[in-house]
Amino acid sequence: MSGIQWSAILTGAPDALTDLDLVLLNFQATLRSSTASYITATIPFEQLDDVIARSNGNIVINKTLLPDNTTAELYTVNFNDVRTSEGARNRKLTISGRSEAAFPGPAAITLSGVVSDDLQTSGARSLDVSPFNDVLPGDTVTYDAVATLIEIVEISANSSGTTMRIAEA
Repeated sequence: MSGIQWSAILTGAPDALTDLDLVLLNFQATLRSSTASYITATIPFEQLDDVIARSNGNIVINKTLLPDNTTAELYTVNFNDVRTSEGARNRKLTISGRSEAAFPGPAAITLSGVVSDDLQTSGARSLDVSPFNDVLPGDTVTYDAVATLIEIVEISANSSGTTMRIAEA
């Protein structure tokens, strides 16, 4: 069966520790070419002590394509916050980070799996696309014979699946 599996680590080297494999419950990434990009991830409360010990680390999100198990890094951000949440039945952590690191590329990509194509009142285009597209800010995508310079990529993933929205500024 084909699909995408997301994984994450919190690096430990800056704190003289090993990397921590994070148990992702969900994550959201907003990647931008002109301003800071950020990632938030929800993980089990049980990882709190290990997360706090790596307070100088980086959050790294990886994307694995199934069934061939090809893994590539999506993006890395500086870890800068952890928040605890307690409900009636469970506890969880939300960790977040940001970065202004540049993206590789630019690449020219012909899109597949377009779900919707929207034109904003400002004239900017945004598309909901299959997360199998490897699009990053700075890439130029072509869909329906129109080339668009992508400045924002938003990805949201949980146990139900992954959504991806790409847009001009």
